[in-house]
Amino acid sequence: MAAGDLLTEACALARELAQTPPLPTLARPVETGTDYAALAPCPLVIEAVFEDMAVKREVFARLDAVLPAEAILATNTSYHRHRGGKARRQQE
Repeated sequence: MAAGDLLTEACALARELAQTPPLPTLARPVETGTDYAALAPCPLVIEAVFEDMAVKREVFARLDAVLPAEAILATNTSYHRHRGGKARRQQE
């Protein structure tokens, strides 16, 4: 897809979102914690550890051990030099 087409699609999406009614508030507050096993029922987990790939790999490995395969694992990172990690979800 050409850059102009992407821009056109992005603008159309922005117009559509601007006309969408506001989303309802969360049914319950966001929870935080350090017990990986407590995350087992979560459909979405966002890690936010400091920018150390060894630490991020360990966190994702521990999350892979307790979360169901359909759970979404996300990262909050501002710098990511390594691409194509080895999380189990990328291999399935």
